[in-house]
Amino acid sequence: DRAQALNLTRQIVDLGIAYVAFGGGEPLAVPHVWEIFDTLHKGGVEIKIETNGLHIDEAAADRLKALQVAAIQISLDGSTAALHEKVRPQGSFDGAFAALKRLSRRGLEPEFVFVPTRLNIEDAPAAYDLAVEGGARVFVTGPMMRLGRAAAAWDTLAPTEEQWTRFV
Repeated sequence: DRAQALNLTRQIVDLGIAYVAFGGGEPLAVPHVWEIFDTLHKGGVEIKIETNGLHIDEAAADRLKALQVAAIQISLDGSTAALHEKVRPQGSFDGAFAALKRLSRRGLEPEFVFVPTRLNIEDAPAAYDLAVEGGARVFVTGPMMRLGRAAAAWDTLAPTEEQWTRFV
C-alpha cells in the first residue's frame, strides 16, 4: 500500500541505494508512484522505468524530464497496431509509440523494448526501423522470459529454433 511503499522508498534513500528499476505490471498505474519517484529523485536515487507507455501523456513526460529519469523503456512488440496488439491484447500501439516520441522530444532517450515471439519475430527489422523513427536511444531485445503470461502460453508463443536462428 501507499504507506508501505513510501516507507520502503525512504529506506532506499537512507541506505544510499544508487539505482531503482520499476517494472511490470504497470508501475505508472500505481496512484502514489509520483510520490515515490519524487522521494527517490530528491534522495539522489536514479530511476529506471519499464512501461507500456499508456500513462505517459504530455504532463507525465514533463514530470519524467524534471525527475531526470535515467532510463525509460517502452514495450512495443510490433511495427503495426495489429501486430503489437496481437502480442499485447490489452496494449495500445498508438499510445506506446506516442509515449516514445514524447519522451524523445524531451531528450529523455527512451529505449524501445521488443520481445520476440512466434507472432512477431519476423517483424523485428520493421520494429527496429520504427524504433529509429520514434527516436529511441536503443533497441532492447532478447529471448522471451518464461514467466507470467509467457510461461502460461510458452508452447504457442516461444519462437521455434528455426525462427530464433534467423532472428539472431
